[in-house]
Amino acid sequence: MSDDAEILDLRRKVEHAKSIGISAQRQIAGLRQGNRQGRSPDPATQIIRAMAASLKARVAKQDFTAYVLSNYPEAVAKAVLETAANPNGILKAATSPAQTSVAGWAAELADTTIGPIAFLAPQSAFSQLARRPGTLRLSFTGNAGVTLPATTAGDLAGGFLGEGQSIPVRKGRLVAAAANPSRIGVISTYTREMAKASGESFENLVKSVTASDIQAVVDAVMLSANAAAGATPAGLLYSVAPLPASAETGAAAIAVDLGALAAAIPGAGDLVFLSREEVRVRALVAAPGAALVPWITAPSLAENQIVALDAAALAIGEGDLEYSITEEALIVTEDSEPIAEPLTAETQSLWQVAAFGLRLLTDVSWAMRGTGRICFIEEIGW
Repeated sequence: MSDDAEILDLRRKVEHAKSIGISAQRQIAGLRQGNRQGRSPDPATQIIRAMAASLKARVAKQDFTAYVLSNYPEAVAKAVLETAANPNGILKAATSPAQTSVAGWAAELADTTIGPIAFLAPQSAFSQLARRPGTLRLSFTGNAGVTLPATTAGDLAGGFLGEGQSIPVRKGRLVAAAANPSRIGVISTYTREMAKASGESFENLVKSVTASDIQAVVDAVMLSANAAAGATPAGLLYSVAPLPASAETGAAAIAVDLGALAAAIPGAGDLVFLSREEVRVRALVAAPGAALVPWITAPSLAENQIVALDAAALAIGEGDLEYSITEEALIVTEDSEPIAEPLTAETQSLWQVAAFGLRLLTDVSWAMRGTGRICFIEEIGW
């Protein structure tokens, strides 16, 4: 083979290697974007990606569709555009229709879904309880609220009987437990510099901030003992009296306290304990057997508080997710409720500080479908 032929052959091999390299880079990009063959990214990743892309398109001053098509692999770009157009579409789960035509009791349950909070803030107590097998999940899409049948202490029941004898029924009565949606709003701000980070890094940032903000807002209200006030619903512990803590110490105290909480919810279909992470760790170190019980970490609870509830008696509802992005808004930055008027409160102009605001809106609700299905100890001694 002549020198010219060898050079030509080498050039062809180099070009072939380049094409393989480009193809490999595209495949790697697709993998990083969750575009694995035969497997779509989870709903949370798709929604976060759509929100992050919207923010980055605003920073780049580009049309959203044009930005997505020029910065993502084709299949991923299609998913991003579809998710942005209908973020709630990927949250829908196929369900069997409710077997009743009585409006206000169960007819609304046919549209049951896994809601946005369960995906966007998976570590929140709200989300972990929503995913429990015994929890009744409700959808408020198109519904003003749902009324659920509940029982009081002293459940209705039967018994063994002889020929001609009446069926024994213990004293008890059916009551109504209302699950009405409450609007929750979360605003997260991002600077232009943050949004200029690489796609994957910025997506992770948006995911982390969104999860943290939602968890802080929802869990603090749901696990409180506060009564309903204005637009804020009552906490699950409202009107629930605390149980006394054990006078024992160490593993003995843990056994007594957990046993007392379990005994206060007889016949629980799905018993779950909730506490701060440090409480759970102390229990596991002192009493390794505590690892056998379902335990949810809830940072919003008090330092030495532990809660037990029957998730089979819990109903949790969510509505559709709405999100929007702006850089022109004036944000009122204060914690008081109701929020003061912008002219008298401390404010921040997003335009002035070159930042963007991401606003999330959805509806949530929770209700215990029976009395005596949740209890707590306020000051454990271990």
